[in-house]
Amino acid sequence: MAHLYKRRKKYWICYYVRGEKIQKSLQTDNERIAREKKRKIEYDLSIGNLHMIT
Repeated sequence: MAHLYKRRKKYWICYYVRGEKIQKSLQTDNERIAREKKRKIEYDLSIGNLHMIT
């Protein structure tokens, strides 16, 4: 499960992939867009489509 938080004016997301904590900016200040992006990331995590960025 991922969670959103706000740093200054931008939304960020935090989630785990294979035990590694990933934090990245969603590049938006709109809460609705951030929630949509979060939903997409959670879906990708659930089907195993999301990989760690090296």
